[in-house]
Amino acid sequence: MSRANPGLLAVVLCLVLVLALAPAILKDGLFITAYEGDALHVSDIVMRMAAGELPHLDFETPLGIAAFAPIAFFVVQGHPLGEAYLYAQALVGLLALPLIYWAVGTRLPPVSAYLLGAVALIVITSLSYGMAKPPVTIAMHYNRWGWGLAFAAVVMICLPSRVGPRPFVDGVVLGLIFSALALIKASYFAVFAPVALLALLLRGERGAIVPAALTGVAVMGLVTIVTGPALWAGYVEDLLKVFTSDVREFPGLGFAQVLVSPPYFIATLAAVAGAIVIRGSGRPVEGLILMLLEPGFAYATIQTIENATLWI
Repeated sequence: MSRANPGLLAVVLCLVLVLALAPAILKDGLFITAYEGDALHVSDIVMRMAAGELPHLDFETPLGIAAFAPIAFFVVQGHPLGEAYLYAQALVGLLALPLIYWAVGTRLPPVSAYLLGAVALIVITSLSYGMAKPPVTIAMHYNRWGWGLAFAAVVMICLPSRVGPRPFVDGVVLGLIFSALALIKASYFAVFAPVALLALLLRGERGAIVPAALTGVAVMGLVTIVTGPALWAGYVEDLLKVFTSDVREFPGLGFAQVLVSPPYFIATLAAVAGAIVIRGSGRPVEGLILMLLEPGFAYATIQTIENATLWI
């Protein structure tokens, strides 16, 4: 099967990352035009972490420590908050680039690899949230980070490798992606990780499961060494408080509305039709995986403000 030229793909993705980040960084300032309240909330958390506090232990949040740690890191280094936010986008983009590179480079034909790789990096580094209007905001950056990484994971669990079996590398990449999702926003991990495990079993790629699990354990162990084991109990407690709260069940529309209401029905129909066509073309496992992913796409969508269907 044809695949993108590895060297050219690396150059293209690096160029996309530079072009996506350069305008904001060279602007010499961060000018927020939307969701100022959320920006203050993010700023408060970042400044608390820069002062030595930890989420789930010193203050409550349903978001993981990795949603704010990259920004706090640059604040600790002496950068102003706006500058730290922009540098954090660059850092996350750089860390995600090799994972995205492996996912699209080993699973997709050339044009698709370039396009999806570029889209994933742009989603991760954008200062806009992907809506019809282009506001500049530092709110909900963690959703963009989650979607960009989820794109790479979905491609890997849905499609066969074009470079032959690489279970160890595939497992490590998936382990890193899902560890990052768990540490950024747990809902992404909760909706996609079970489907990924089932997909690996159904596709006969069980060799990737152990490396993925060991990588996840290693990442969680490293976080535990740095923050202490109490962080995990606090994280679970914060998630349960939000999950059982009736104050803000969903940021926008509910689950059924995101599936069948007019603005979203075409996306749902496209996913269902795609699954049917794929199953009918002799790929029953891939069709089933896509069908199982759709509820996760919808749930991740209702957990984001204005319910942007970035997965489409």
